[in-house]
Formats: sequence, C-alpha cells, structure tokens
Amino acid sequence: MPSSKVRRAIRGGVVTVLVGAATIFYGVLKSSSKNLIARQSPAMGHVDLSLSLDGDRNAHIGLTEIQRKTRALQSFPKSSFFDPKTVEQKPVADVAVASFAFDPTTIQYKHFDDIPPLLEDGTYLLFTDLRHRGPNKNCKYISNQQDRIKRIHYHFASCWKFDHMFGNRLALVYGIKIFANALQKPFTFTCELREGEAPRGAAYLMDLYSQNNAIGPIPRRNGKMYTAEEVCRLCSNSFCSWYDLSLDLASDMMISDWTQLTRPELVPIPNHDDALIHLRLGDALYSAYGDNEGKGIFPHGTYINLLKQAQEEKGVIGSIGIVTSPFKGSNVRVFDSGVSSISETIALDLMRVLQAEFPHATIRLHNSPDATIIESQARIVHARKVAICGCSTFCPYALLATEGIGFMYNSIGGENIWVRNAAKKYRNFRLFEAPLLNGLVINNTKSGWMLQHADVLSWMQKQNPNVGNVDIFEAPIFRYP
Repeated sequence: MPSSKVRRAIRGGVVTVLVGAATIFYGVLKSSSKNLIARQSPAMGHVDLSLSLDGDRNAHIGLTEIQRKTRALQSFPKSSFFDPKTVEQKPVADVAVASFAFDPTTIQYKHFDDIPPLLEDGTYLLFTDLRHRGPNKNCKYISNQQDRIKRIHYHFASCWKFDHMFGNRLALVYGIKIFANALQKPFTFTCELREGEAPRGAAYLMDLYSQNNAIGPIPRRNGKMYTAEEVCRLCSNSFCSWYDLSLDLASDMMISDWTQLTRPELVPIPNHDDALIHLRLGDALYSAYGDNEGKGIFPHGTYINLLKQAQEEKGVIGSIGIVTSPFKGSNVRVFDSGVSSISETIALDLMRVLQAEFPHATIRLHNSPDATIIESQARIVHARKVAICGCSTFCPYALLATEGIGFMYNSIGGENIWVRNAAKKYRNFRLFEAPLLNGLVINNTKSGWMLQHADVLSWMQKQNPNVGNVDIFEAPIFRYP
C-alpha cells in the first residue's frame, strides 16, 4: 500500500501529491505551451506547482476552496500492489487538501527550471512538463545538497506522454533511482492520468516506487559499492540513461521491478508463449531527420538462428509470439502512422517464414490496439524458453527478468550500450550480433531516398544473417561473408 506520506491523484485534471508536510498540485495540464506557476504560503510551508495556459492565467486561480475540496481523486486500494481496475473515488478532503492555504497575491510566474526543487520538507522535486522540458539532470548539484534531502520525487506531466516513448523515459527513471539509492534516500515517481485515459504503462510504475518510502540497495558492480558522487561521475554529472554504459547499475532493480509488475495475478494472460520476439517496426523503418538513429530491421534468418539455439538448450518450442506495435487504432503513434502498411507486411512475412521453419509451433501476433504496455512486457518476462529483443529501448528491462534465455541485440551505435555490462552478470542474458538494415537506407525522409517495399522484404528473406554486426545505412544493402 502507498505510504501515507505520499498519496496522489491521477484523474480529474488535477494531480495532487502529498509529500510529508508539503502539498504539490500538478494540475490543470491541458496544453503543450505553458508556464509554471509557483505558489507558496510561508505560514503553511506548502508549495503549489501548476501549469497554466498563456493568456488564461486565471483559469486555475479562479477555483474556490470548495471547488478544490469537491474535486474527486483516484486513491489506491489497501492491497500489496496498485491495480488500476480496483481504484475507488474519494473526495479531496480525505487527503487533507482542506489545509491548503491559497493566497493569490503570492503567485509568481516562472519557467519550470527556476523553481527551487528542494521543498521545505526535504523533498527534492524533479519535474517533466508536457513539452518534455525537464527535469534538471545535474546530479552533481543535487549531491552537494544531500544532507538537506530526505527523498527524491520525479513527476511526469502525462502518463500517456511517458508511454509514447516508454523505453527512453523509463531509462531516466532508473537513472534517478540509481542516484537516489546511492544517496540512500527514498525515491517516488508519479505521472498524471487524465479522465478517460486507461493505465497502459507509466501509471503502473507509481505504486511500485511509492509503496513504503523504502530505501533501495546501494548500487554495486563486481563487489564495488558506488557513492552518489561516483554514480554522478560515471554518467558525466547527469542521471544515467539508455545511452550510458553504467545504467547496468540498475539491472538488479530492473529484474525485481519487472518480476513484480508482471505477476500473473496483476497481468493475467492465458496464452504465454515458449518463445517471444519483440519486433520493432514503426519508426525503425525510416529516418525522419536524415540521421543514423541506430534503428532498423534484421534478416528473418537472425530470428531463426536464435530460436534454434534456444531450442537446443531448452527443448522443442511449441509456440512463438511476436509483440509489435498495433497497425491501427488510437494507440498507433502519430509519427508511425505513415508506415503502418509496410509494418504489417513485414510482421506477416516473418510469421510465414517462422511457420515454415517451425511447422509444429503455433505462431501468434500480439499487437491488439487494446493491448497495454504492461501486457507486452509481461509476455517478454513470461516467455517460457526464450525472448528476443532487437534495437529498442522498450524491452531490455523486462528481458532481464525473462524466464528463459534473453537474447539482446548488441547495438553498434550508442543505444542500449549498458546491456554489455549487464550481459557479464547474468548467464541467461546474452547479446547477439546481426546485420541491421537501417531506417536511414529504408526511408530517408530528409533526402527523399526510399527503398521499395519489395526490396525491403527481399533483403529480410535473403540476407545472410551470419555476416557479423553490420550497420547497413547505404547502398548496396546486401552484405556477404
């Protein structure tokens, strides 16, 4: 159950977080162009952080205390873990919002970077707004104030915005958590889930990081324990993220977290597979700005080789599942909508080839528009014999916790380089190398260069997978031993 010191609302337009003696309002979050309002009542020691539309700065100010009290919030059930399906609505008065001292004359308009992040009760507040600005990642500055800090709290303005780049943003959460553990301070995370939005990914993280105000284990590698100053230096005086070699300091936490988050009683899925492939399509099939982003696709033969290796070690594979983004529906990311057709063609062609290679296995595609992030992660964790993760930040965290062998792509570029350290620590977490047909050569939207769909399929079907770790970002697209 969440600590009584940290309670929050994730519906109704206003997010309220009570942290010790401080009350933090993250509300009305409606637009991507906003200023941050800092409100403080010196007598009460309460800080109100709000986002208000330019040109409508009195919209939030106009709420009376009675209106504030009558706003409903979503509280968490008295159980060992947060289940969004069982929440119940309670009046704001139940979480002591009535004690908030509101004085319009103390309002100051500031950019979010200007807000003093250390609250009076010792909470160090990190905040990312709807335009993805923030938080200030200077961990050296925080380290210098560690004697004054009692806990670290990270708030993201929208759970759904977080979910649309889930892997990248989750890496930062782990980077902050590594640092908090090194400081030996509790860490909490919250995000806003608006009215009508169903929990998909980030919303599930809230209670995981707010259950009992507990302090996590000090980061260590090969027996060495790291101080906060050392963790900070490892990642260039910033929080570690997906492009840092030292994010592996969170690998034990990742295993624990994803084992907890995907428990069958929390995420009941009746048809887990022996083998699971996370197939990144969508933005892996193009380069929007003419840059090499380290994303692309593998030959079908790469998956066949890995599955056969797993079958030799774990026994006959009876079912193979493919997790990929939906091809239609509201959960298709806006920037992926133009490649939905070729994405579907590639997925179906891979299914056809796998069926031919493993004729006795059931081949399934898991990409329902209604599927949640947490369900996709659960399929990775509970793959009974093998799970395969390619050039994506979406799946390495859950892959560490998979029941069988976890094969992780050893990226040539800067993406996920931390997995190289993680692979040295766990016997069943293994790296693989393969030729990658880069999105830069598939569809360079800046230059206008584009391969025909037939050429892309031909490469996947015919490219020899055993030519080494080759990043193919220009013609000719075929590589030979």
